[in-house]
Amino acid sequence: MAYRKSNERPDPWATAGSYSPPRTTGQKVDEAIDTAKDKAAEVKDAAATKAAEVKDAATTKQAEVKDAAATTSTEAKGATKAAPAKKAAPAKKAEPSSEVPATSATSEGADVSTPNLDQGGTDKD
Repeated sequence: MAYRKSNERPDPWATAGSYSPPRTTGQKVDEAIDTAKDKAAEVKDAAATKAAEVKDAATTKQAEVKDAAATTSTEAKGATKAAPAKKAAPAKKAEPSSEVPATSATSEGADVSTPNLDQGGTDKD
């Protein structure tokens, strides 16, 4: 009897924990829907925060560009007032060159002879 008491093992059926029935499919679906709604709310909040940051950055950049454009415009106006514009010189009329042949001239003084035709030949010699 002492030997049996010293080698005694606990009965697995007697020491089992409390029983919880498995979840039904409806419970699993409801849990998945709740999880999806929570994730969607987190994403919506993150997107709204990011959109606000981007809007603020764009507004800041727009103000910087507007200020830079105003400064550049003011500088350009100041430079125009400081240096009066020079009037452009009237365009000079081109004088005819003696080297350029006139297109309306006659053939006076030019060699217009046709040696091949005068000798009875052809142009294809």
